[in-house]
Amino acid sequence: MHKIGVYSAVFNTTGSQILTTSSDSMACIWDAHSGELLHILVGHKKNVNSAQYNDAGNYVVTASDDNTAIIWDASTGDLLHILKGHKSEVYSAKFNATGSQIVTTSWAIKRYIFNPYKSPFLWDALTGELLHILEGIQNVFTQLNTTLPAPK
Repeated sequence: MHKIGVYSAVFNTTGSQILTTSSDSMACIWDAHSGELLHILVGHKKNVNSAQYNDAGNYVVTASDDNTAIIWDASTGDLLHILKGHKSEVYSAKFNATGSQIVTTSWAIKRYIFNPYKSPFLWDALTGELLHILEGIQNVFTQLNTTLPAPK
C-alpha cells in the first residue's frame, strides 16, 4: 500500500489488475475486481514516475527518479532486471508491441549542446541489456504515449 501520493495508475490488457506508482519509491499491483493488494514492487530508491504492463501482462516496467527502470515479473512481483545507464531521472519506460524491447526516456539536468544520456535508450526486455542509445533524436522526451511497432 502506498504511503504517499500516487503518480500513475494503469490497467493490464485484460483489465484484471491495476498497476500504481508513487513518490514513496514503490509500485503496487492490485486486483481490479476485489481491490486486493497483490504485490508491492520494492527496488527503486526514489519516486516511481510511471509504469506499464507488456501486452501479455506477464511483465511490468517501472521508471524512477533514481535514474533507473526496473523490469518485474507481474505474477510474482519479483525484480528481474535493473536498467542502468541514464544520468538523470527516468520519466517513462514502455514495451514495444511484442514485449521484446523497452524504450526509456530521461531528462538531463544540465544543458549540453548534445548529451546522449538525455536521449531515449532501447533495451532488450528479456535480458535487460542496453541495445542502443537513440542519439539521432535531439529533443528531450519525458513521456512516450504510443505503442511502438514490432521490429521487422
